[in-house]
Amino acid sequence: VIENNDLKEEVEISRQAAMSEGSSIYLEPGEKVTVEELLYGLMLRSGNDAAYALAEHTGGSIEGFADLMNEKARLY
Repeated sequence: VIENNDLKEEVEISRQAAMSEGSSIYLEPGEKVTVEELLYGLMLRSGNDAAYALAEHTGGSIEGFADLMNEKARLY
């Protein structure tokens, strides 16, 4: 995420991200949060909703983010 985004970029939270199961930072659909705030929510609260929103924002979708991660892994 850090390699592909500016920390000050705003991310609009999707319904899917807000409804993700597991631990949460209680994001709401349509809410706008910076990449930096989402990263803190992911690291400090293990927020699955924050992880989902970051993946969608960075990769365009969960699948797109997985593709980016797999591409990065192939380099190593």
